[in-house]
Amino acid sequence: MFKRKRKIRIRKEPNVFIKALKENFSRILLFTIAFLMIISIAWEFFKDSENIDIKSNNKKTLEEYSEDLEGIYRNQNPKHNTVRIWVLNYTSPNYHKRSKLASKVTDCLQKGYELNGVEVEGNYNVIKQETLSNKDKNCPYCTYDMEKDNLDIDIRRGRTMIIYHNTQPDFDDKLAEFLSFTGFRKEIVYRNNQKYLLDERDITIILGDDWDDSNLQYCLENKNNRTTN
Repeated sequence: MFKRKRKIRIRKEPNVFIKALKENFSRILLFTIAFLMIISIAWEFFKDSENIDIKSNNKKTLEEYSEDLEGIYRNQNPKHNTVRIWVLNYTSPNYHKRSKLASKVTDCLQKGYELNGVEVEGNYNVIKQETLSNKDKNCPYCTYDMEKDNLDIDIRRGRTMIIYHNTQPDFDDKLAEFLSFTGFRKEIVYRNNQKYLLDERDITIILGDDWDDSNLQYCLENKNNRTTN
């Protein structure tokens, strides 16, 4: 009979690292969780410290320049100061507020006025002011050239009109802002396309007897005049 071969089993020793991991698994897991928590807390601390520094620096900077900024915003309005305006007084001779009306309205357009306790900023660029007597007799290019090629424009004494010469699309917003500032209705607005007039002005405002139906009635006693007189 044949003898059976005895199977020889070789007992392998477990890996030292795996053995240590099994024996200390709970401790290693606890240590890992604690480490991650410490890293998270430290990150939040440094992030909050950085935000506090940024806020404090911004606040300090604003406090240092607050007076200058208030002065700039009080006296400047970028929507207004690029608009060139001619102010023409063409009220009736017997109109009781006719005297120096163009000058008073110019002052209002440049400085603004107060309406119902709200200060309305001006800062428009008024480059000419004139009291008309017989239309262009003392003011060349004030009215005649706007009428001669435009049948819609009929300038009559005592009639308030706003004529704009700038026809660029981006001027629409500035024209709307001007109407909002003055309080005039859009029905008195007319368009003029003569380029040589655009070269010297964007808007011609002609003050008629009904000019004080608008916000410009507050120009006679605007906030700047009250503080200086």
